[in-house]
Amino acid sequence: MVDLGTLAFTTKNYDLAADIYEQQLRDFGPSVDTYLALADSLAKSGKLQKAIQNYMTANRVGNIPPERLNHLADSLVDLMHQNKAMKRTNQEEGAGTADKRVDYFACDICKAMWNDPVTVGCGHTFCRSCLNAFFEVFHIFRLSLEQTHSAHSHNHENLCDGSFGWK
Repeated sequence: MVDLGTLAFTTKNYDLAADIYEQQLRDFGPSVDTYLALADSLAKSGKLQKAIQNYMTANRVGNIPPERLNHLADSLVDLMHQNKAMKRTNQEEGAGTADKRVDYFACDICKAMWNDPVTVGCGHTFCRSCLNAFFEVFHIFRLSLEQTHSAHSHNHENLCDGSFGWK
């Protein structure tokens, strides 16, 4: 079965290769090499989130030497080139249509590529400067609400659910 997965991968049938490696994991249990082969297949087929999850699982099963991550690196570079080409095409067309692609490396605040990325507890990643600016604005907003609350004695206790560490 491993030979079929390798054959599917080398003939660029990455979805079939991923299916074969998933079946092998079910049949024979966890293996670093099988998780890496699955992750490589997923990365090459453009399923980066699922690929990264499998690279992390492979690393939990056993250490991964950096040279085994070449397919991930290639896929990330390809994605960045595709994103640049898409942005260029949208600019040339006047950006008349909404861009519905997912940019895995874009900050949800500034929408640009992460600069000094920080991942928060929920798993979202932002630029450090954007996150700091957000917390500054949120803190000012919170102080303003507290002043309004004390001046008007309305009950705003449930305004913040504590997801930012404040209650």
